[in-house]
Amino acid sequence: MQTTPSSITLTSLAHLNHFQHHPMNKKESERAHAKKRAHERYGLELTKGIRDDIRGKIKRSDGNFIRRTSRRVSIWEIEHDNNKYVVAYDTQRKEIVTFLTEDMK
Repeated sequence: MQTTPSSITLTSLAHLNHFQHHPMNKKESERAHAKKRAHERYGLELTKGIRDDIRGKIKRSDGNFIRRTSRRVSIWEIEHDNNKYVVAYDTQRKEIVTFLTEDMK
């Protein structure tokens, strides 16, 4: 007797199929990279809320501007929940590119 896949499995397959046919755009790629580096370098689970808070602080210049690395990327030191994070910010896409360690700034 055969069983049919559960809806969770079908949803997962549809999700996987979407990414096989639609590669990430630059903004999605930056978000994924930033999330990975936030966890690796700070143990931070980068949620949408935290990302939006940090981006908002950069947009309001509510942080320490360190330097510009190119026409579109700048380095900032931002405080969130009593922790300081060094981030690279893409001014064109208004997105966090990566999280850096103190010695990388």
